[in-house]
Amino acid sequence: MKNTLIYIFKKIVLVVVISSFFYGCVDVKQRKTFYETGELKSISIYDQNGLKNGIYKEYYKTGSIKVVENYENGSLIDTSAYYNENGIKNSEFIYSPNKLPFFKKYYPNGQIGQEGYIMNDTTLIGWWNFYSESGYLDSKINYVDPKGYLEIKDEINWDIEKYIAKFPHINESIFYRQDGTIINEKSNFFNLYMEDTLTDDSKAWAFIELTPQVAKTTDYYEVFYWQEDTKGKVAHIDSTIQKLNKPAVLKLDKQIKGNMYLKGFILEQGIYPDGNNKNNDSSSVYSKIMFFERYYYSL
Repeated sequence: MKNTLIYIFKKIVLVVVISSFFYGCVDVKQRKTFYETGELKSISIYDQNGLKNGIYKEYYKTGSIKVVENYENGSLIDTSAYYNENGIKNSEFIYSPNKLPFFKKYYPNGQIGQEGYIMNDTTLIGWWNFYSESGYLDSKINYVDPKGYLEIKDEINWDIEKYIAKFPHINESIFYRQDGTIINEKSNFFNLYMEDTLTDDSKAWAFIELTPQVAKTTDYYEVFYWQEDTKGKVAHIDSTIQKLNKPAVLKLDKQIKGNMYLKGFILEQGIYPDGNNKNNDSSSVYSKIMFFERYYYSL
């Protein structure tokens, strides 16, 4: 028993010595910066290539934490958090491999205010949630990059750009009451229904139900759509016009096989009723475009 314990002890010592040797071979440098008045401003760690690695911390003059970031080979990973001088988190970025950063912003009381994916550090993309300071979900906004859809304009011979005010394009918006029910008169969104896998026995169509932008005098909306493979090759371009209170039926070509996308856009056009437009002009005509995309597989 005694010999066994001595053997185990020697193994542990050997592991510690080897680990210390290799750790000592890595040229890791800690750098500190200071305010002009002498207070610690930041602490960061750099590897032998001059790249940030590990935890970076930044402080207010008072000594309270301002920024906590995590780096690997010079790139941000995991979670980056930002605080006010009272120690309350203002915002954070969550980094995951092969994904856009996920951003969260908080109220001064610590309650989350908004969250969603972000690109180029400032551009909102995808579905975003917006909350009231008391904590209930106030709205959901879907932001899209219309660039991929603009490429189709020459093939359908239709000018999409004139309906896009800016990037990111506000695609859909859903507003909620405190009890969680949708305020339809403020919202503008659609539901797309189709099967994820199409077989010979599948219905060769998809359905779109639209909640319009405002109550308006027109009763119709248009849908332009196409099928596209994963390499961007477009096939089966089509369009349909439908009344607002009925779903639009999109006919699909099941002869196009493999991994596919159903893409398109919905065009609303109408006249604002009294009091609903920004200029308070009852004769103002408005237009709104919404893009959609759904992945599916056709056997």
